[in-house]
Amino acid sequence: MCGIPVRVAVTVSSAIILPCLYAAKTLFCQENASTIFCTMPIPMNTKALTTFLSELAANNAKAWFDANRDRYDALRKDWMELIEAVIVGVAGFDSNIQNVEPKQCVFRINRDIRFSNDKTPYKTNFSIIISPEGRKTLGPSYYMQIDSKAEMFVAGGIWMPEKEQYAAIRAYIAEHPDRIESVLTGKTFKAVFGDLDRSNTLTRLPKGYEDDVPHPDLIKLKSYVVQTSFRWKSKDDDTLEQELVHHFEAMYPLVKWLREAQKV
Repeated sequence: MCGIPVRVAVTVSSAIILPCLYAAKTLFCQENASTIFCTMPIPMNTKALTTFLSELAANNAKAWFDANRDRYDALRKDWMELIEAVIVGVAGFDSNIQNVEPKQCVFRINRDIRFSNDKTPYKTNFSIIISPEGRKTLGPSYYMQIDSKAEMFVAGGIWMPEKEQYAAIRAYIAEHPDRIESVLTGKTFKAVFGDLDRSNTLTRLPKGYEDDVPHPDLIKLKSYVVQTSFRWKSKDDDTLEQELVHHFEAMYPLVKWLREAQKV
């Protein structure tokens, strides 16, 4: 009989432990040298989460939050375990994520209200950004949030790059058009996201680019992101980790391409 913690590390030679681990219902495993790291996902109770967020939206005040802090703390603990499982899954295809911790990726529920007309103190969603730098990144990343209506929003890439990033990405498109074509025509990429988000674009090509440049429509983009949203059903909670990892893996070719463009 096996007792499997949230995360275990076993040597490749562990002939007794490994068969026991792989007999479990769901595991995310990644191999690093002679060690295999495995995470046993603990299903997130999304019904409890969305109920809390819905009540928070109707009572967005410190007094209510303090009275319900135990509920929040329990949900946040489950959320951190979910994100740990997702990170291990992502690290299976993106080695840049191997040393990232959940606490680096999870956003605080407190809103920054210093410069906002909306003074409600709390967000009504749970969200994360996964990147080598965690949520404090300007580079390509994986994003996900769930709100009080169980609406799941999944996105990735790079939003509104810095000036130097823009220059590198546009030059990479012009010099190696086949590489972005390979990303955009990928079977899984197209099935999950269809295309890049092209809603935010320049009206004309930036200075230095002529009309005959390859993919002028891509060079005019202000962001290089994909996104999708769907309503999550709590009855499927035991597959939530796999669903998120599947979406992030589908966008990995774009994330990888953006890193190559910036040589990072």
